[in-house]
Amino acid sequence: MEINTKRDEFEDFTSFVFPCDSMGAINSLNNYLIQHEQIFDNSFLDFEIIILIPIALEKFLLDNLKIKNKLKNQSYIITISYWENWDSSVLTCLARANGDIVYILDPFYPDVFQKIVSIKKDFLADSDIYLFKNKYAKLTLFDKFFNYSFYSVLRFISNLPISHLDRREMILSRRSINYILKNGKKNILIIEIAYRSSYPYKKLMIENKNNQKVLNNKFLKERRVQWSMLMRLSNLPSKISSLSILILIIFLLAATTNALLVRFMGFDLLMNKQVFVPGWTYLVLLVGLTSLSLSLSMYSLQQSINVIHDELNKKDFEVNSYKRF
Repeated sequence: MEINTKRDEFEDFTSFVFPCDSMGAINSLNNYLIQHEQIFDNSFLDFEIIILIPIALEKFLLDNLKIKNKLKNQSYIITISYWENWDSSVLTCLARANGDIVYILDPFYPDVFQKIVSIKKDFLADSDIYLFKNKYAKLTLFDKFFNYSFYSVLRFISNLPISHLDRREMILSRRSINYILKNGKKNILIIEIAYRSSYPYKKLMIENKNNQKVLNNKFLKERRVQWSMLMRLSNLPSKISSLSILILIIFLLAATTNALLVRFMGFDLLMNKQVFVPGWTYLVLLVGLTSLSLSLSMYSLQQSINVIHDELNKKDFEVNSYKRF
């Protein structure tokens, strides 16, 4: 619902964060701000717009973002030296958002903006966090099956109401941002921290029939983050390595025992008579012990990588610059 009267202005200082990791995102942001300039002007008394980009796109942004001076004067640019993924980059930006209320918005979806700002009057008194969920997603049958299976596992192992329909947009109070910054790590999804916080949150349904092509293109790019979340929440790499070594040890013991029984007793583990083949016992032991040694080496390497990964997660992203538009 568009708001057109000055008496409806939101008096709290508000920050709008737009993460743009590509030229396409910047072009979409341009349309986003032009389309909703009147809402910014009429609905928010005091606000800032923070545009988050990798440093390589700064010149493109300055040359192509065509917004009027009033919005431009309230816009800031944060450039970061390296863009790993959406969530980690936004976490870096949140530390520099000064608003009492912070909107994190996806520049590809301007049509949902009016729905999001329509809840602002009840925000402070109701919940600290507002999350948004798509009513549906136009995906292929395989993607639907993948999503259902994958997120069912995530919900089971993490006890979090995570869904593939969750949107990137969210509204955060200042105290919830402080919690997110305190508990955030480079590879943790912001929505996961929001779910885990003790602050009340609401999830609202949004029906967005446009820009489905953009959503589908992003789906494949986000799978790396999804798998990272699965690995971390379930400690899956360690479990796979341990289970693989256990299976290999059991197989090795069975194969070795079977080979020794045939060599010295003339029958196998199932008590069936077998003919001894010269060299077979030696070959079984050689292959089994070699495979076991390789698996132990891989397990040790994987544990070392986990330690290095945890150390790297303690580092913050480097902000290259923070300045007015």
